Amino acid sequence: MTERKQDPENPYTFEEFVDVCKQFTKDTDGDGEIDQWGCGMANAFMLQPFVWSNGASYLTDDYKTVNIDTPEFKEALQDYVDLTLKYKVTPTVEQDASLGVYQRWLAGQEAFYACGTWDVAAFMDKETFPFDWDLCAYPTLSTGKTMTWLGTVGFCVSANSKNQEEATELISYLCTDEDGQKELSGITGGQSIQLPNIKSLAEGEFMTAIEDGTLAFPSNVDVFFNYLNGTDKYEGKFQETTYTPNAEWHDIFLEGLDNVKNGSMTVDEYIAQVQPQMQESLDEAWESVE
Repeated sequence: MTERKQDPENPYTFEEFVDVCKQFTKDTDGDGEIDQWGCGMANAFMLQPFVWSNGASYLTDDYKTVNIDTPEFKEALQDYVDLTLKYKVTPTVEQDASLGVYQRWLAGQEAFYACGTWDVAAFMDKETFPFDWDLCAYPTLSTGKTMTWLGTVGFCVSANSKNQEEATELISYLCTDEDGQKELSGITGGQSIQLPNIKSLAEGEFMTAIEDGTLAFPSNVDVFFNYLNGTDKYEGKFQETTYTPNAEWHDIFLEGLDNVKNGSMTVDEYIAQVQPQMQESLDEAWESVE
């Protein structure tokens, strides 16, 4: 890999992203086979940024109707699969089946891959990931805004727990206690698996620990906060499955997506086939709670 960093204040357009990925895609050992790629794309959580940045969505605003048969959604999906089919800057579907995108990232075979806050400690560990890296934004499509999905973690205590009070205290410690948040975020201990839930801690001691080197963290930490807080160029959203009774309708979409990525179906063909199946599943989900 060569050293080339994106300016986090100016996310790549899709076209710029493709250009950079092409420069990283190469045969490094001269055997005639590509063994290093510009990016690795995991369907389950790396397509949404393309869809949303192109002004599209999976569902209508009331989360009752599947909304993928639109020009905006199809264009976003086409751009996503073109990274594999047209530009060939990702491993093929068959190559992904033999070694997944996450494993290829850890092996240094991909220049770009998704990073959650929970990944930081592992990626900063030189034994796990012996490469220099930093955070950057997803590419922008027609809206000009880089977008990604936000998530949260919910702890619960089983009604059958023998130690319900102690379990509840542990949850409180992990979620709201300042000392607990310092441990999870790496302010103490130096290894981070999440950003602090306490805003003042996130904007204060957490950032100070990164700046003074106490906490091993990529320098472009503002990328995370830009998605969380929103800017004129960044936006984070909860996945649409957050607002539906279950995620089975989305699972159906993912099940056959590789048929588009390997070229055996077009985007139009796949949308026409899968939308009715998704809608039936979504209808059943809502009926189950009404």
